[in-house]
Amino acid sequence: MSVSKQFKEFVVELFEPMGDVQVRSMFGGGDVYLNNVMFALIADEVLYLKTDPNSSPVFEAENMEPFSFERKNGKKVDTS
Repeated sequence: MSVSKQFKEFVVELFEPMGDVQVRSMFGGGDVYLNNVMFALIADEVLYLKTDPNSSPVFEAENMEPFSFERKNGKKVDTS
């Protein structure tokens, strides 16, 4: 999982109208914060927005996949 400096800058610029958005490096990727609340994740130059029970169906209807990772035991885990 990696993310370039340019992509991080793009994400900050994208969400700039919302306020002081920050990208904090995490495991080679980045977590995206507004007012110290994480609302997105960047991994391999892909932006993943956090979802809730109301927004998940909207993303699923657009065939957008959640961020997922594989545990040491080989089990795939999808995140919200």
